[in-house]
Amino acid sequence: MTEKSYNELLKNVVSSALLHLYLTADESSRFIPMAQRNSLLVRYLKPKLKLPSYRRIKNELRKLVAIGRSENESLESKLNELNQLYVQRESTPNDADKLFNLLELLRSEHGLGSRFVFESERRVAGFIYLLQEHVVFAFGNSGRQLSPISLFLESEKAIGLVDIINQTKLFKAEMKQFNRDLKQGHIILHPFACVD
Repeated sequence: MTEKSYNELLKNVVSSALLHLYLTADESSRFIPMAQRNSLLVRYLKPKLKLPSYRRIKNELRKLVAIGRSENESLESKLNELNQLYVQRESTPNDADKLFNLLELLRSEHGLGSRFVFESERRVAGFIYLLQEHVVFAFGNSGRQLSPISLFLESEKAIGLVDIINQTKLFKAEMKQFNRDLKQGHIILHPFACVD
C-alpha cells in the first residue's frame, strides 16, 4: 500500500470532516450553532493528531483544531474554503501547483526538504535550495511557468534527481552543472508540456 501524498491526506481529512459534520447535523431536528459545529469538528479531528498515518499533516490538523476552539472563527467555513481550493486545483492544476507537488513528493518519498536561498544563511546538505526570484518571476498570474527554475542540491542524490523529476512528468529536468567532488548539482526545471 502506498502512502498518501500530503495533498491527498489533507483533502481526505477536510472532506471527511465536512461529511461527518453534515451527517451529524442531519440527525438533529434542531439548528446547530457555530460553536457546537466547531466542537463536533474538533472532536472529529483531534484523535487524528495521535495517529501515525496523519503525521505528515499534524501541523495543519493542529491549526484546524485551534480554529475550531476559537470563539470567533468558523471551522466549517475554513474547511469549506480548503475543500473548494482542492476542487479547483484538481480540475485545473497549474505549473505552480506542480512545483509544490514535486517538492512535496521529493520531501516525502526521497527525504529532500526544500528552502529558498538567502545570502546570510548557511546551506545545509540534503536540502533543495531554490532562488526566490526564480520562483516569484517564473510563473504568470495564471500559475503557468514562463521561465526555467533552478534547483541546487548538495547530496549523493543530486545526480539521480534529474531522472526522478523526469519520471514524475511534472517538469523536464536537466543537470546544468555538477561538481563530483562536492556532490553539488544545479538542476534546471522546464515546463513538461513544452518538451517534444
